[in-house]
Amino acid sequence: MTKFIELNTIGVSKDSQLRAAKVLRAVSDSWEQGNSNEGESFFKFSHKLMAKRWKQLRLVVERGGLFSLPKFSPAFCTFFNQVLEPQPGTY
Repeated sequence: MTKFIELNTIGVSKDSQLRAAKVLRAVSDSWEQGNSNEGESFFKFSHKLMAKRWKQLRLVVERGGLFSLPKFSPAFCTFFNQVLEPQPGTY
């Protein structure tokens, strides 16, 4: 990961790198504080949002009748430690 970042930040200003690091830290901190009263973690919020969008897409496709989407069975998510309905658009 360090080598990847090193190679892909050549020519990127220090200011931009620091800004990106702050964003990554905020995302990371949101997971650690996810159980607090400060709000929902970035990952839970993103998962809910993508699940909602995938559900809406399924409804539109089913009503249209021109296309079809594959059906996947629920599976255990090791990140959230629970069984979840898959949303292929989030993988």
